[in-house]
Amino acid sequence: MTNHLPISYNDRTLFHLLRHFSLVNANAIQCLIDRGYNQALIDENLQIPGSKFHDFFATDIKSLMTQCAIIKETASFWQNGYLHVSYEFDTLNFTEGIGTLGIVSLNALKSFTPNQPVLKKNRGHLLLHATVSKLPITNLLTLVLKEQQTSNFLITAFPGPAALPLPSTKFSAEFNETCKLFWEQQVFLSVA
Repeated sequence: MTNHLPISYNDRTLFHLLRHFSLVNANAIQCLIDRGYNQALIDENLQIPGSKFHDFFATDIKSLMTQCAIIKETASFWQNGYLHVSYEFDTLNFTEGIGTLGIVSLNALKSFTPNQPVLKKNRGHLLLHATVSKLPITNLLTLVLKEQQTSNFLITAFPGPAALPLPSTKFSAEFNETCKLFWEQQVFLSVA
């Protein structure tokens, strides 16, 4: 990593990352319950469509960080104040990939299904969605980090290439427009 600070996280990070795990271990769930999250909310967030790590790869942030520690990063860049770090895992070690892609570009969608995507509400935005027979797999992992004085704080992690955040009024007008244009070309996938 470009600045080699240790990676830190908290229960809010773990709660956010529920959407990127296909299975979360009992210790992680208990940690969230101990910090005031209820099981229904945990279950709801586990069901959010998107890219998900296979359970044989990682079932919580600790196991995810262990995987990252045994491999060298393949790329890193700064964008909008965040460090994006990518890792590509060997297909010989992970023949079924490290996870599934829950989002693909509109162009890539044509190779998965002849069906046209439809607009649906997702996290407050109208975004493209499509149904496929099987989610594509990936061996690529992306971490998004916020540099702090003594650590890089984990914002999110997911299987797949770096992506822009969903548009937000918190962003500058220029960056928000860039995010809008990016998401107009992305499609959320679900399995039929």
